[in-house]
Amino acid sequence: MSTCAYTRDSQMAKSIKAWKIRLVLVSKLALATIPILAWPKPVAERPPHFSGPFSGKAPVARPEGRYSWRLLSSQAVLTRDKISLSTDIYLPQNRTPTELILIRTPYDKDAFHPDNSVQGTVATFVTHGYAVAVQDVRGKFDSEGVFAPTSHDDVDSYDTMDWIVRQPWSNGKIGTFGCSYLGENQVTAARLKHAAWRAAIPIASAGASGGAGGRYRQFAFWNGGAFELAMGLSWFTSHGRKVPQRIEGPPNYTGRFWPLMLTLPVAAALNDKAIPDNDFLSFISNSPKSPYWDQFPYLRDGDEIAVPALFIESWYDYGPADVFSQLKHFQSHSGDLGDDHRIVIDPTTHCMQHSLSGSTLVGHRNLGDARFDYWKLYLNWFDHWLRGVNNGINEMPVVQYYQMGLNRWRTSESWPVSNTRFTKFYLASTRGARSRKGDGVLKSDAPSKPGRDTFLYNPLNPVPTRGGPTCCVPVEDGKSAEGAYDQSDIQLREDVLVYSTAPLKKSIDVTGPVKAVLFVSSDMPDTDFTAKLVDVYPDGRAFNIVDGITRMRWRKGYDREHFLQPGRVYKVEIDLQATSNVFLKGHQIRLEVSSSNFPRFDRNLNTGGANFDEKEGRIATNSVHYSPKYTSHLVLPVVYDE
Repeated sequence: MSTCAYTRDSQMAKSIKAWKIRLVLVSKLALATIPILAWPKPVAERPPHFSGPFSGKAPVARPEGRYSWRLLSSQAVLTRDKISLSTDIYLPQNRTPTELILIRTPYDKDAFHPDNSVQGTVATFVTHGYAVAVQDVRGKFDSEGVFAPTSHDDVDSYDTMDWIVRQPWSNGKIGTFGCSYLGENQVTAARLKHAAWRAAIPIASAGASGGAGGRYRQFAFWNGGAFELAMGLSWFTSHGRKVPQRIEGPPNYTGRFWPLMLTLPVAAALNDKAIPDNDFLSFISNSPKSPYWDQFPYLRDGDEIAVPALFIESWYDYGPADVFSQLKHFQSHSGDLGDDHRIVIDPTTHCMQHSLSGSTLVGHRNLGDARFDYWKLYLNWFDHWLRGVNNGINEMPVVQYYQMGLNRWRTSESWPVSNTRFTKFYLASTRGARSRKGDGVLKSDAPSKPGRDTFLYNPLNPVPTRGGPTCCVPVEDGKSAEGAYDQSDIQLREDVLVYSTAPLKKSIDVTGPVKAVLFVSSDMPDTDFTAKLVDVYPDGRAFNIVDGITRMRWRKGYDREHFLQPGRVYKVEIDLQATSNVFLKGHQIRLEVSSSNFPRFDRNLNTGGANFDEKEGRIATNSVHYSPKYTSHLVLPVVYDE
C-alpha cells in the first residue's frame, strides 16, 4: 500500500523487549501425535549479518559520514509529457561527479531535509559521499500534474533517471531507496530496466503487487476479495487528495475518523465536501481484476527486471507474503541477476524497522532485542552495486528473518526455508466451537464423524479489529493500532469460532506461508470467512500472529463471481500471509474463524449485491463443516530436522 512512510517514520516513539531461549522442537500435541521436530542442522544455516550484538538498549545509531553537503533546491525535472517534477538535489562537498540515491515521495520532499530528518535518510547517504535526489511525485506538493496513486510512477522514475545521468554532478550510477509508497514505486518502475539503475532498496513494498503470482493486491487495498477499509480511508483522507497538499495543508480528522468507517454505503464515506477530491470511490468500486487496474504499473507476470533488489519487510506489516512473492518474481525474471536479490524481515510494523530497540514491543507483545544494523546494510548494498566495493554483500544469506517466540535472527537460502513440511491441523468440536468457552480443537488426525459449527454473522455488529498486520490508522477512543494484542475477550463472542491445541509438550517452529482450508456453508448468496492464527500464552493472553479473509464470491479467483446456494458446502482457502513464530512449550496454537474483521476489512452485507453501494445488510447463518469428507484444517509451515 502506500501508506504514509513519512507519517509513520515521524512516529518513532515505539520501543520494545523480550527474552531468548533455545528449545528442541517436537510437535507432539496432547491431543494427537505428529512427527518429531527439531531445529535445522546448523550446517544448513549461515550466521545472520548486521544483527548485533549491540550494546545498551537504544536503537542502532545511524552512521555519520565525513562529507558536508550542499542543496540544489526544487530542480525541475521535465517528463516525456511535459510535467515538471520538483526535485531537491543534495550533493556531497568535494565529491562530484558521484553516485546518486533517488527517493520519490508523495509525502513532501521537504520532510527529507536533514533539518526535518525523516530518520536521517538524506544525511546518512550524503555524508557518505552519495548525491541524493528527493522528488515530489506527480501532482504532489511542488510537482505539477494530477495525482493518482502510482499512476505514471514507472515512466516518471525512468524520465527522472534520464535527467539525472545528464547532470554534471552525476557519474551515471543510480540507486533507489524508500519505504511504503517510496518502496512500491521502485518495484513498479523496475520493469522499465533503466540502464543507469544499479541497485534498489524497496522497504514495505507489498502494495506494488498486481497480478504477478496471482496476488492482485492493487496498492494493498484488496485482500482476498475484501477491501482494506481502515487503511484505505486513512490513506485517501490523508494522502490521496488530488490537489497539492501545499495549498490546503494536512487534514484534521481527530474524533471523526471512526464514524467515517461506519458509513453505509461505504461509497459515501468520503462524500463530505470538506474532503478533497480523491480516488477512493474508484478503488473500492473496481474488483481486484477489473480492467480499471490496467492503467497502473503494478507488478505483473512477465515483467522483466534488471536491478538487484534488497527487500525489507516486517511480520506485522500488511504484506509479508506479497513481498516474498515480489522477491520470487525478481529472482525468476532477472536473468543473470537472479541470485543477487535479498530480503530481511523483522518483527515490527509498517516502516518501523529503524526504531527497533533492545526491548522490542510490537503492539503489546514482548519480542526481545530485534535490533538490526539496517543503515550499515544499506550503505554496504549501495557501496557494492554502485561503487564496486568487495564488502561481502554477495555472501549475505538470501533470507534473514526474525524468529518470534525464541526472539532471534535466523537465515535461509530459500523461502520457504529448508526442512519445511506443510502440516495439517484439523478442526473439530464436540459441543461446539462458538467462543473460547466451547470445545473446538486443532488435532493431527482428520475427523472420523461429521460435525459443524454454526454462528450468526450480523454486518451491523461485526467482530472488531484489534491490532494485526495493518497500517497507519488513527487511534481513537482507546482502539488499538497495528501489531500484536491480546484477543482473549474477542474470543468470547458467539460469532467467533475458536479451535485450539492442548498446551504444547514441546515447542513448534512455524516459519513460512500460512493458510486455512475450510468447508463452509451459508444461507446467503455471498458472505466472508475470516481466519486468525493466535499464540496463546500460559497466562491466557492470546496474541494475534497472522490473519486473512476470503469473500466467497471470489473464492475461485477474480475472473468472475461465483455466488452461493443455501445449504451447499463449499471449499474455501484463506491466505493468512506468512510469519515466523515459535509456539513455545506450554503455549497453545489457536485458530479463530468468523465472517468479519472490522474496520480492517469492509463488511460483507451478505446480499450478493455490489456491497460498496449498499446501505442495508442481512444476517447470515454461516457454518464450518468437518467430517471424513469435509476436512477443514489449518496448514502450518512446520520446520523439521532433516
